[in-house]
Amino acid sequence: MMIKRRCLIYTFCSLLVCLSGIGSLSSATELLCAGSFHGDEISANSGQSWYGMYRKQKGYELKASKILVRTVKDLIVDTTTSTGKEVLLDVPGETLFLVRDLAGLKNGPVHSSFVGDREKFLHPGQSLSLMLGSRKYTLSVSGKVPASPTDGLAEYALVLSDGVHSQTIASEKDCNDVRPRLIWAGDLDHDGRLDLLVDASRHYNVSSRILWVSRGATQRQLVRPAAKFETSGC
Repeated sequence: MMIKRRCLIYTFCSLLVCLSGIGSLSSATELLCAGSFHGDEISANSGQSWYGMYRKQKGYELKASKILVRTVKDLIVDTTTSTGKEVLLDVPGETLFLVRDLAGLKNGPVHSSFVGDREKFLHPGQSLSLMLGSRKYTLSVSGKVPASPTDGLAEYALVLSDGVHSQTIASEKDCNDVRPRLIWAGDLDHDGRLDLLVDASRHYNVSSRILWVSRGATQRQLVRPAAKFETSGC
């Protein structure tokens, strides 16, 4: 089935997600994941060069890679023809995501503040400390605590702070069937400031990954939305 993803982030003129208020996307940065997808979800082409975030024994490293995009059968929608697309890499190994057209990228280790085997969801009232060298960031959540685990979130806000400035990364009055999740945090572009990859989907069957980067952020921002990759399971 075409549900397993490894992540692609592409350029969007505007960023429309359930977790609203994140601003607009104006850079040329693209993000991509290896794996199989519905055909209309992939616009990358074979032969393009991307930096892959490859898993090491400890942490991650960036490696320049070329992709192969081939047509495959989409087991969800295809009957007689093949409309799905599979993204493959010329460098072996497991990748968290692929990215290109972001200044500061280079081959080598990437300092990661958050590397989890599973994506991290924070409940209202919880917080997560993220260290980057001597800089300390906090990712915290406000909102109404659900009466039961099956209840939806209300007035949810995901906030990033460095102790001086705070920025709402995502907010939504009512998200009945979604759980915003932190996928990765660290210094992707080697500028000494935190970057984030967050899944801010508005539906349980949709993955909406947003890459937040510090490079190019305004004085009032800690990070800005650089790219988004959205896919669906069926």
